[in-house]
Amino acid sequence: MHLSTVQIENFRGLRNVQIDLAPITLLIGENNCGKTSLLDAIRIVMSRTAGRRTGTFDPYDYHLEGEDAEAQDADPISITLTFRTEDGETLSDEFIQVLGDVLVTDSAGKSILIFRVTSGFDSTVKDFVSDWRFLDSSGNPLGSRSKKPSILQDFQRLFPIFYLSALRDAVREFRTGAYWTPFLKNLAIDPNLKHELQNQINDLNNAVLDAHDSLKSVKSHLAKIQGLVPVGGKTDIVDIEALPSRISDLLTGTQVNLNASSGASIPLARHGAGTQSLSVLFLFQAYLSAMLEQQYDELSSPLLALEEPEAHLHPFATRSLWSTLQAIPGRKIVASHSGDLVANAPLASIRRMYSLNGDTKIGFIPPNLLDADEERKIQFHITEGRGELLFARCWLLYEGESEHWILDGIARSSGRDLDRWGVRMVSYRNSGHQCLLKAANAWGIPWFILADGDAQGNATVASARTYLNGAKESDRILQIPEDSVELHLCANGLGSSFEKHISPQKNQTITASKGTAQYWEQVLSARDGAPKPTVIQEVVHEISNGAKPPQQLVNVLDRSLKLAGA
Repeated sequence: MHLSTVQIENFRGLRNVQIDLAPITLLIGENNCGKTSLLDAIRIVMSRTAGRRTGTFDPYDYHLEGEDAEAQDADPISITLTFRTEDGETLSDEFIQVLGDVLVTDSAGKSILIFRVTSGFDSTVKDFVSDWRFLDSSGNPLGSRSKKPSILQDFQRLFPIFYLSALRDAVREFRTGAYWTPFLKNLAIDPNLKHELQNQINDLNNAVLDAHDSLKSVKSHLAKIQGLVPVGGKTDIVDIEALPSRISDLLTGTQVNLNASSGASIPLARHGAGTQSLSVLFLFQAYLSAMLEQQYDELSSPLLALEEPEAHLHPFATRSLWSTLQAIPGRKIVASHSGDLVANAPLASIRRMYSLNGDTKIGFIPPNLLDADEERKIQFHITEGRGELLFARCWLLYEGESEHWILDGIARSSGRDLDRWGVRMVSYRNSGHQCLLKAANAWGIPWFILADGDAQGNATVASARTYLNGAKESDRILQIPEDSVELHLCANGLGSSFEKHISPQKNQTITASKGTAQYWEQVLSARDGAPKPTVIQEVVHEISNGAKPPQQLVNVLDRSLKLAGA
């Protein structure tokens, strides 16, 4: 049984959010979109005992509307966690014996467990009041047996949560960190071996001191304290330790060294930030592997919340990180800004957080939205662009390479900064536009599509209309009247570059009147061996030197930028 769904209401900036989790859920989104708040909400309700008048939440955890809002006036916080059995999973008798009073069955016949924590200001007691409940499948509180404190304790024990923040300090983690000190305190040493080691430490300590004459002098002078102040026994009142005399003290000073590129073994703190960050992640993995066996019930199903595991890592190391995350036990929720990590994650694991009309939404690819071929095509786009697609604010879809270079050239020459506003240009020539529009809508990414005026363009426009989801067609689709973008450029005063590339052998084939639509078609047909993109680059050069670009292509850029929030 694992955590499958989280519903959050009125917690910080999250007014009403529901997220369905995968075995590894990869949370992405812009800064302050709510990724950390989502992780914190889960951590708080799973690690604190929620009771009346407790410090479960602080005032800034409540959703505040406006700069003058006060926590006591805010709507109550409600955080609901739903745990479900996996397909084919059968709960053990022992698990049922422990949590049977709060287990229920959903409409699909699966065992589920629903836990809700609420908190708000109670005007009758003039204080914040928190409460926890286990619910039935309809969302109603279960009976009194489900409110026993022991039930809550067993629940939190069987579903322990572990949190690793983005701001991790390897030096601190390997000295006093929560995932390092348990290893140092766990003195599972055979008593006979422990006694032998203790004697060896004492002998080594004495040998060091005996070899150091100046320390003998210090010891004799310190012994004079006894003549002025009663300090204990009559002999050997001064004891100098060159080494810690107890094994536990010796372990406290344990230092981790790693080999440098030169082969020298140097302390972890002297290595680069990426190595330090990665070492903390592997320490986290070691802690979970060891401590889940030693400190937690074998029935437990841990939940791991990790922020930016890719911090300070080289891109190639980041690309290998997904397999590392898979090896860590338990269900994982990972918040990341790494396109390299996104590019190596399955589509089903990605959850994109975004804002829509002031509310936080979570976009994801639901099961059966894409067939296997469409999923492959989308995965290719993401992998090829190293995850950049998922971080875009708008997708500008076009057919081929010519459209790419002319749109990019117009944007650069006119100061329309697509990168700044997160507009990602995407060609649909090889993948088709349908799967891209499906994915964009599912992830909550606005899109704009440019189509030619030929029969294929007509079909593209007709198909794109079915994905508008209530948006105005003029805000999402533009079809040029000409059959190709090259003809569109010619029809709008930018045909001279194409005329320069008329093949001498084909010059006699141009019979139409200059400037007519038929003339430009004949010019393009008579082109010499220069590829279309090469000629387009010459047109871009014309525009950068002051030639006026076609207004419809300028409109494409402006509407895409508007969708991105510019």
